[in-house]
Amino acid sequence: MLNLLINKIHTYLDAKLENSKKILIIRIINIFLYPVIFLTKFLLILFNNPISRYVYFESIKNKFLVKNSNNEKYILNSDDKVVSKFLYVSGTYDFVKFEKATNICFPDIKSNPMDLFVNVGANIGSICIPAVNRKYAKKSIAIEPEPKNYRNLVANIYLNNLQNKIHHFCNAISDKNDEDLELELSKYNFADHRISVSKNEGIYSELKRKKITVKSKTLDYFFDSFSKKRDLIYMDVQGYEGIILQGCPKIINLKIPIILEIWPYGLSRTNSLDILIKMIKKYSYIYDLSEKNPEKRSSEDIEKIINSIGKKNTRYRDILIK
Repeated sequence: MLNLLINKIHTYLDAKLENSKKILIIRIINIFLYPVIFLTKFLLILFNNPISRYVYFESIKNKFLVKNSNNEKYILNSDDKVVSKFLYVSGTYDFVKFEKATNICFPDIKSNPMDLFVNVGANIGSICIPAVNRKYAKKSIAIEPEPKNYRNLVANIYLNNLQNKIHHFCNAISDKNDEDLELELSKYNFADHRISVSKNEGIYSELKRKKITVKSKTLDYFFDSFSKKRDLIYMDVQGYEGIILQGCPKIINLKIPIILEIWPYGLSRTNSLDILIKMIKKYSYIYDLSEKNPEKRSSEDIEKIINSIGKKNTRYRDILIK
């Protein structure tokens, strides 16, 4: 911008002044403007890098920020130290595992987008927005139960001009429709809001969390929206996966591919680890998305994966079932 301004000044001086006066004025301008240009470029380098963005994000509280990455725009909450922070620092969050899964399910994805992408636990749109914006999917259904996340999600959908392609719902997905469920809220990780089932204290002080009531829907409630041919479900529900799969027999019968998280700690708090194993075995294959090049394995191997994590471990692993 400053270089353009200088060029315009030079052009103006060429047309208006004699050579001797013009040279003198240009020298004066250069003395003042070139240090400004250097300082501006230096500040951009100093502050426009991941480390500086990380430090800045950690230094502020209760603020909304706008992140304009190469492809998408997001409104972020500085109190969220996970999804919002990752988006602010690097411009993306967990999108790599989505890309791995789409390449497995639809090898021609770059020339032939999937018909429908369903994002369960959509948070503020870090997966569904780039999925549609970058033409991995023609349209999406984004489902988020927590009202503040949901409002942020809707704002980001409109900010990216995707309101005609992403349909959004403020619901928890469960095994029954229209139930009142308790959602426990994480103060610092807005991706760790969870359906509250256990009455025992956990390592994340769950019993101290604020709770709100949310309405439930099943995945089968949205069944008529699926094309039944080129669809994908992405689930980030913090240990509630088994309950959700238990409530969508139509989707499981068609073996619509699902990306989900195996988190033994979260599953133990919803008493649904055995349910999840049973539901996954209704599919044919699983892929461990933590692998650089995920290999096709029998769904019977799900217990091996869980045992490799540890049934009481707080570590997790992302898998694709199809």
